[in-house]
Amino acid sequence: MISKFKNNTLVFILVLASFMGCKDQKPKEKETTENEQTKKENSRDLNLFFDGVFSNDDEVVLHFEDIEGMDSIRNSLKGMPNNWQRVTYRFPEETIPYGFSLTFSDESTNKIKFDKIVLNRMDDRIIIKDSTLLVYFKLKNLQHRFEGNKLILEKSSQNGSAQIISKENLNSRIENRYTQY
Repeated sequence: MISKFKNNTLVFILVLASFMGCKDQKPKEKETTENEQTKKENSRDLNLFFDGVFSNDDEVVLHFEDIEGMDSIRNSLKGMPNNWQRVTYRFPEETIPYGFSLTFSDESTNKIKFDKIVLNRMDDRIIIKDSTLLVYFKLKNLQHRFEGNKLILEKSSQNGSAQIISKENLNSRIENRYTQY
């Protein structure tokens, strides 16, 4: 009887110890993830986020000009006509662009339900939403219209690529805002 009690007690202690050991692991993993996120947000690199609903698969290319000349970053996205997506770009090594554009491939993008473009560096953000897109960007081979409070961008012609090109007022704002760091 006492032997059975000792065995049950020993099993209970082992099970309890394994649960306690697992419990200690989870906060450390969460803490690491939070620290990594904070590092990304506090990075001196400039980030560009393009948020919206994209109806087709596409490759979106960020072209930019900086002190070293022209460069580009490619990013693929999966068309999900009912889901919001974020396309993320990180400019290399503290680059502040003189100008930039987002280019959508020739045959893919037909319709974008635009949400916003965010430029972010060290928790300092420029947020471009709704009709402000038309103030800061020139649209090439794209028509715009509103559905409720959302800006819809559609290709004007199926021939050629569509582009969103930064205007001088945004380029100046980026330079004035982010070169001070």
